[in-house]
Amino acid sequence: MGASFLTSKSKPHHDESWRAILKVRDYLLDTTGDQNAAQVMLNSCVLKGHFVVRKAYDIFWTKHQKLGWTRVLSYSEILPKHRICIFQATQKVLSTVDRISTRGYPLVNWCCLCKCALESHRHLFFRCQYSQHVRRLMLQWLGFHGSWSALDLKDWLYRLLHKNYLPNWKIILISSCLDGLVFVIWEERNNRIFNGCIRSPELVATQLQWVLKTRLPVSSVS
Repeated sequence: MGASFLTSKSKPHHDESWRAILKVRDYLLDTTGDQNAAQVMLNSCVLKGHFVVRKAYDIFWTKHQKLGWTRVLSYSEILPKHRICIFQATQKVLSTVDRISTRGYPLVNWCCLCKCALESHRHLFFRCQYSQHVRRLMLQWLGFHGSWSALDLKDWLYRLLHKNYLPNWKIILISSCLDGLVFVIWEERNNRIFNGCIRSPELVATQLQWVLKTRLPVSSVS
């Protein structure tokens, strides 16, 4: 109670909105160097007793290089729920057990798919034996070899983007497959935790292939 915005500490019971505000505050302190300078900068955003969002936006907004890997997520053939899921996965904001635990909830961290390691974004989509099996089946279906298990999702998208020798329909097919792959792994994880339903990797891969065949042009997946 009564703590200054510039000195307030983040606590486990704080919600995500307040945590996000404190991250902006930390950025402000890092940029200005001390609390007095930060206060002066905040005061510059006040006009006639009102906080002007536009002024704050001009202070905090910085130009970044365009994320080129996001282009492979923009194809209309990709299901919206697949696109949303992989975008969340690339930003590592899905509610994996390790992420929920940082909020102070005492959860047992264990991957429900392979039961061999702690659950995290990196493990769930790349290191998990179950997800590797599903990915291997999908890569074979696409005509690729190898598991790419050590790559980050963004690295995978980047490599896909720079395969300039591939025809456009092939890139659409592969990107749709990748988006769908992340979704079905996350879906399987949730079904096991909340519904007690378990599917084999072969069944998950077969069902994803069926979705892609019905979503994409026949010539692309025949």
